[in-house]
Amino acid sequence: MNGAGGSMIEEELRQEVESRHEVLLAVEEQLRCQHEELVAAQATLEESRARYVELFDLAPIAYVTLSPSGVITDANLAAATLLNRKRARTRRYPFQIFVAEQERRKFFQHLQHCRQEGGQVVERFTLRRNLKDLFPAQLTTVPAISGLPGRSLGFRTAITDLSDLERAREALQQANEQLERRVDERTAELRNTNRELAAEIAKRRRLEWELLQISEREKRRVGQDLHDGVCQELGGIAMLTQVAARSLQPDHARQAAQLEEITQMMTRLIVETKQIARGLHPTTLRSDGLPVALAELAERFNAVVPCVLKTDSQPELSDEASLALYRIAQEAGNNALRHASAKRLDLRLSCNKSEVILVIEDDGVGLPRGADQKGGMGVDIMGYRASLIGARFVIEPRKPRGTRVACFLPLDAGNPPALRAANDAVIAS
Repeated sequence: MNGAGGSMIEEELRQEVESRHEVLLAVEEQLRCQHEELVAAQATLEESRARYVELFDLAPIAYVTLSPSGVITDANLAAATLLNRKRARTRRYPFQIFVAEQERRKFFQHLQHCRQEGGQVVERFTLRRNLKDLFPAQLTTVPAISGLPGRSLGFRTAITDLSDLERAREALQQANEQLERRVDERTAELRNTNRELAAEIAKRRRLEWELLQISEREKRRVGQDLHDGVCQELGGIAMLTQVAARSLQPDHARQAAQLEEITQMMTRLIVETKQIARGLHPTTLRSDGLPVALAELAERFNAVVPCVLKTDSQPELSDEASLALYRIAQEAGNNALRHASAKRLDLRLSCNKSEVILVIEDDGVGLPRGADQKGGMGVDIMGYRASLIGARFVIEPRKPRGTRVACFLPLDAGNPPALRAANDAVIAS
C-alpha cells in the first residue's frame, strides 16, 4: 500500500517537473525571442543614432544642443565653423558667451519663452565669431523634451548666418538709393528739358500766331488798297470812258460803242475787285458779326454754284475766333470749287450750350482714298487755324459723294490757345 502511494507521488512529481520544464523552455524561447528583438532594436537604434550623428555633424546648417541653463552640450561641424571655434572647445561653454553683450538678457528671455511656449521660437541676434567679430544671425530654438513627464532635456537651436543676406540687403539698398538718385537726376533733367521744350513750343506758337496776324494785316491792307485805291481809279477811268463815249456820239458811233464796252468791262472789273477786297478784308465781320460775313461769302460762292447758308444763332465770339471760322469756311468753299468740281455748297453755323459748330459740305469728287484728315496745304491751314482758337477740326467724306468740313469751337475757349500759351511762357520766364 505504501509502495503504491509512493509511486503515485513520484509520478505526480515527475509530471509536475515535466510541466514546469516545458514552461521554462517556453519562457526561455520567449526570452530568446525578446533578446533577439532587443538586439535588433539596439542595432537599429545604433544605426539610427549613427545616421543622426552623421546628419547632425555634416548638416550644412549650424546646430547646437543646449542644457536647460543654456550650456552647449553638443555642436555640429557647421556650428563650430560658424563660431570659428574647434568643436571640442564649444562644448560645455555657455552659449551666451557667443552672444553680443547687449543681447545676452534677450537670449535668456528667448530660452524662457521657448520653454513656456513649448514650441519653436525664432529671433534675430548679434553673435560673436571667435568671441570677437560680430555678425547677424537668426536663432531657431525648440525644446528637447525627455520621456519623463514635465522634464526638459534642454533645447535644440539652429543658427542661420545672416551676413550674406545683410550684405545683399545693403547692396540692394545702395542700388535702390543710387537708382533713386539717378531717377531724381534724370527727372530733373527731363523737367528742365520739358520746360525748355514748352518754352520753345510756346515761342514758336507765338511766332506762328504773329505771322498769321501779319498775314491778316497784309490782306486787310491789300483789300483796303484795292477798295480805296484800285476801285476808285477804275471807277474814275470808267467815268472818263463813259464821258468820252458820249462826246463821240453821234459822229463817231463806232468809237463810242467801243468806249461803252470798255466802260462795262471796267464796271465788271470794279465789282470783281471789290469782291476780292471783301474776301481779303471782310469789313462786315467786325461790324456785323460772323453770320453776316458768312452770308456775303455765300453770296459770292452763289455767283459760281448754288450755295445755301443756314444760321440759327448769333454766337458771341472774339474777333480772332470769328476771323478763323470765316477763313476756314472761305478755304473749304474755295477748295470745293477749285479741286472737287463741286456743283453745290451748303454752309451751316449753329450753336448749342457748349460749342459753336461750323459745317461746310459739298457734292464734289470727295477726298482721295485713305486721305481722311490729311490733305494739302489748304487742309493743313484750316486745321492750324482751328487749333489756334482751341477748336476741333474734322474733314471727312460725305455720303453719297462730296466732302464734309466741320469745326467745333468750345464756348469757353476764351483767348486763342497759341497766344495764351505764349503769354504764359513769357510770364514763366
